[in-house]
Amino acid sequence: MNRCPQPGCSWQALAASADGARTAYLEHVVTDHAGADDPDSVDWFERSPGETSERRSHDHERVVIVLEGDLVLHTEDDSIELSTSDSMLIEAGEPYHSENPGEHPCLGITAAAQGS
Repeated sequence: MNRCPQPGCSWQALAASADGARTAYLEHVVTDHAGADDPDSVDWFERSPGETSERRSHDHERVVIVLEGDLVLHTEDDSIELSTSDSMLIEAGEPYHSENPGEHPCLGITAAAQGS
């Protein structure tokens, strides 16, 4: 059984596997503890095979973490290939977009970088 360590949160879940437990907990954190309008928020994303996101930038640094699958992050100067467990820092103000070049969905999170 997994329990959320956030004070006052009673969320708990049973999962058949460690990966299932991790995914359920991350989804809970993003859904219940992150504010979409808060620059310190955590955002969950899923890209279908062949899907490309809209180009965007942020006023603060963001960390992209791929939890499962493949993702290519395109910046002004580079294209970086990421796969399961890879991460990348995106500088404040840098335009970027992402695409899933793989044959399976890509799951991940983005979060404000510490100290940004």
